[in-house]
Amino acid sequence: MRFSRAWAATGRGPYGLGEVYNDETYGKLPPLPERLLNGTFDWLTPEAAGPGSFYMPPDPVSIGGLDALNRRLARHGLALPAAFERFMASGGLNRPSSSRHGQPPEFRLADPGCRANVRLHGGRAGRGGCMETAAFDYDRDAPLEVERHRHVVTGDLTISELTYDHGAGGRARATLIVPARPNGTGVILAHGGTDDGRHFFVDEATSMAERGMTALLTAYRLPPHGDQRASADAMRTAVLTQLRGLDLLTERADRLCYFGHSGGAHLGAILSAVEPRLFALALASYGSGTLQRVAAASLPQNDPVADAYVEFMHRYEPVSYVAVPGARRLLFQHGSGDEVVYVSEGLRLFHAAAEPKEWREYPCGHDTSTPPQARADRLRLFTATPQ
Repeated sequence: MRFSRAWAATGRGPYGLGEVYNDETYGKLPPLPERLLNGTFDWLTPEAAGPGSFYMPPDPVSIGGLDALNRRLARHGLALPAAFERFMASGGLNRPSSSRHGQPPEFRLADPGCRANVRLHGGRAGRGGCMETAAFDYDRDAPLEVERHRHVVTGDLTISELTYDHGAGGRARATLIVPARPNGTGVILAHGGTDDGRHFFVDEATSMAERGMTALLTAYRLPPHGDQRASADAMRTAVLTQLRGLDLLTERADRLCYFGHSGGAHLGAILSAVEPRLFALALASYGSGTLQRVAAASLPQNDPVADAYVEFMHRYEPVSYVAVPGARRLLFQHGSGDEVVYVSEGLRLFHAAAEPKEWREYPCGHDTSTPPQARADRLRLFTATPQ
């Protein structure tokens, strides 16, 4: 795997070479103070660099390539330094700090598994490259055609079983919990797995509703790995189910939030890039490289068709989505004992995400729905005062 050298280029600032564009040798570069060498690279951000300063990023490196390299190193008891992975995978660091010529900055994301780069202009998702964004377009003006199949009133809460048009030629199923006195916050709770798992989060949704939030538990299904068309259609339907669920919540809330666990967190990563209405997202128990690893483990080895399928699924790698800059807040949650989605995968996803973001780890396994502190952190995120 080849890593390109970066250009040293700054207009002003104490750590550059002035008005110079050069691939300088390290001996000619000014030394950095030890206090900056903390692995965060905060000194490269536009805020730290100051107006007029900028730098040229190295060529993007794919997350898939980093994962493959780490797997080879692991056979020898080695691993890439976390700070190195952070820099090479971060959409916030692998870009110019500002525009020298007054043009909107062009954000360059490392596009995992694809030959083309995803390009974002002015902080908004572009329609090029291999990151699937156009696949999730839909008619926002289309009627939801909500049908309530049954409901029950318990205390101050009304719980309804609904179906609505999900925008992909079918109907989504969901459970809506509405408080007697809504506080203006609406939250989607999306389960993991491959089948309807709403029941895992009814208790938490009820607890949110008791605090005045309107909660919508969505349902989706995913097919077994192996069929490109079936997986693409299912991913589109699952994401549109969440987007149309947000449309439903806008009738009752003006602050929209999202909590996704495992596969639901994967959908949330995509939403973070394509849905600007979201105030905050809690993404629990998912990571970078998880999708490809799980898919490969379920398919025949050394099979060209299986290999092509795994390569195809790179377009849904969540790193490409969470790296898209936006005003939404991201909370990444993970169990320190998770044996389904590795902590290292979760950390890679977190490090690649654009700010504002937060990482929280809990003494549990894959189930981050039950630890009291994990629930408290989600409530804190959804009720935070806008900055």
